[in-house]
Amino acid sequence: MPGTFGDSLKAIFNIPGIAPIFQNYNSSGFQSAMAIGLSRTAPNDKSPDIPNSQRGFLVMRGAGTRANQFYYDGLPLVYPFHADGITSVLNNNTIRSLEVYSGTYSARYGFATGGVIAVEGFKKKNDSVVLNLNTFLVDGYVFKNITKNLNVSVSGRKYYPNYILGRIPDLVPNQTFVSDYSDYQFRINWEIDNHNSLTVSSFGTKDYRHPFSTNKQYEPKKNTMETLNDSLIVDRNFRTDGIQYIWKPFEYVSNTMNISRSYFQERIQNSTYFTDTSKGVLSAAFNGLQKANTLGNDFSEDLRYFEDVMEFNLFKKILKLKAGGQYRETVSSFKGKVIYINENPEILKITQFILSDPNTNAVMEGDRMVRRQLGYFSEMKLDYKGNVLSFGARRDYYDLSREWKTSPRLMFAKEIDFTKTTFFGGTGKFFQAPPDVSYISKKIGNPNLKMEESQHSNIGIEQKFLSSYSIKLEGYKNTFDNLAVRDNLIYNSSAANINNMVSYMNNQNTELVLQRNVNYSNSMSGWSKGFELMIKKEIPEDSGFFGWISYTNSLTKRNRNQPSLKDSELQAHNELVANHRILYQDVSKDYYTNVYDNGSIEVLKKNSKEEYYDLDRTHMFSFVGGWKYKDQWQIGTRIIHLTNYAYTPIVGSELTPVNSLNIYTPTYSNDIRSARLPSYNQIDIRFDRFITTSWAKLDLYFEIINLTGNRIAVSKTLYSTLAPYIPDVNPSTSYINQNGLEVGKTKVPMFNFGIQMQF
Repeated sequence: MPGTFGDSLKAIFNIPGIAPIFQNYNSSGFQSAMAIGLSRTAPNDKSPDIPNSQRGFLVMRGAGTRANQFYYDGLPLVYPFHADGITSVLNNNTIRSLEVYSGTYSARYGFATGGVIAVEGFKKKNDSVVLNLNTFLVDGYVFKNITKNLNVSVSGRKYYPNYILGRIPDLVPNQTFVSDYSDYQFRINWEIDNHNSLTVSSFGTKDYRHPFSTNKQYEPKKNTMETLNDSLIVDRNFRTDGIQYIWKPFEYVSNTMNISRSYFQERIQNSTYFTDTSKGVLSAAFNGLQKANTLGNDFSEDLRYFEDVMEFNLFKKILKLKAGGQYRETVSSFKGKVIYINENPEILKITQFILSDPNTNAVMEGDRMVRRQLGYFSEMKLDYKGNVLSFGARRDYYDLSREWKTSPRLMFAKEIDFTKTTFFGGTGKFFQAPPDVSYISKKIGNPNLKMEESQHSNIGIEQKFLSSYSIKLEGYKNTFDNLAVRDNLIYNSSAANINNMVSYMNNQNTELVLQRNVNYSNSMSGWSKGFELMIKKEIPEDSGFFGWISYTNSLTKRNRNQPSLKDSELQAHNELVANHRILYQDVSKDYYTNVYDNGSIEVLKKNSKEEYYDLDRTHMFSFVGGWKYKDQWQIGTRIIHLTNYAYTPIVGSELTPVNSLNIYTPTYSNDIRSARLPSYNQIDIRFDRFITTSWAKLDLYFEIINLTGNRIAVSKTLYSTLAPYIPDVNPSTSYINQNGLEVGKTKVPMFNFGIQMQF
């Protein structure tokens, strides 16, 4: 497909209901609270847009970015896309089929309040060797049948844009981020006999994203890189090893068992820069920014997974019964470290201030968390003469909250054979534990968080016509509850509350337990609704047109359900917390009630308003089409349009003299998230020439990615306090280049050409 560097898994971003997240590749850490630096509550000119999302890869129908599950042959795929967001971690030739479940889906799948993407690989095929070499990467794939019942497949890939761009350093803007990654997939499949089969799999990747910065003479060193954006540096690796065993004692009975272990590591860093104005503005301008410190964080996650599913097909497959369960155990840990400190006494004060921040100090100390989830399900599916009815139930357990939750699922479909019309729909409950270790950490989070939940409902119609065309229209409504979110007013309770109240009543203040802010609560709720349209033309056998049109219209909102305090109210609350201990906190549907050791009672009303989801996109349009001439030529194009995110604009500024320096404090609109960043449009073109020889099948291809060189707008809050507000100038819009370069004022698309050889 054009514009995807030939990556099949990237095709999911061009089907209805799935939104890519370009901006999240502009941040490094996956863990939202791991950023090490100045407290976000310090500035008085902070934007009123409080984050209500997480970092991740994609959004499915308004769910969270970490609310989806990826599977590869039944094994969890914890890291599906590389750090640059351009390519997936799976070789094209390893993918046999791809299923996307974004509405109501089987009770087999749990641990997700969003959707599921299930990738299946080849277990049987003819011997094959495929070699692909293009502008930025080389990959290879080998499938070999050792015997009739035993085969092996191996694939690998190496991405090397740093070496290519290093040959043209003068054309690459300084601090452009490039990726250096590799991945592999390995599988052995053994059909022991007619009743037993065994598959052993291993797949993984190594990612390193760094600033180009003339590439340090083509060989960048990780420990010597200097950049103002070092928080964007990514150093990740993951690996999954697993076994799948299938037992078929009878023709209509099968049992599938999956066992795997997935290990993920991430290393990030963040530097603080300081402009010293103590010796005057001219001295500060001459000396420029000075680095105060560089702090880092090492994060790891170890997932152990077990699944067993039994399936019965009865009455000539009219009735299908399925039952089984899964167990997931995740061990997560993080540990901060000091990489660099400027020993200048004046600048050292900044570092001391940062390290005194409780959250930063807790990250530096580190933490280790173990969480377990257990799920089991049963499901029945009736399929008779075009009438399909599937209903089931699932039970999930989360050990940290000690909760059991039930998820009923119902799906139906009615096919009218005469008109080739299908009506379908469904509804169901979905649960998952908080996915971010920083949310549940004992040091920086709330280990008592409950499971998040969602309700999916969808209904649609699909019409086939002219033998190779189809049109599908689907509407949906999803609701979300108990979502984990940042909460600066929530404190640890339960045992501490009871102990404090008893101690207070007995005047035994020495036994008071310190009430720590636990930073996160399950207070957020939300909803998403919309409709999706897809028109598709199948690929012809000989020559002709093929492709599809995908359009999504959606609206997604969130409500933090927390007190929204005015400046005076916040100041009064902070004074109470600073000078007195909280003995007891009660969190009800509408209020936070705090009892302090001086006898005062503070009642805070949950008055936050419903607002746009950080990652809401109103319109998403994709056209993917091509024309082929027999097995000789093919030309294709992809056109995408994405509405960008909503934000609260700066509408003015106020002059505030500080030490003979004029500071212009920005004024934000009273209408929260009332503006949107510029939409993103992209056009891609690909040419293929197929040549069949006696020794191989060749595909010579050339593609132009992002033909017009468009950039992606990521914010409009880049405001300089040394100048007043000027529309479209201060603040200016910040952009990133993901598929192209900007040389001077010239926008240059990405060119990719190469050859694929299949032997």
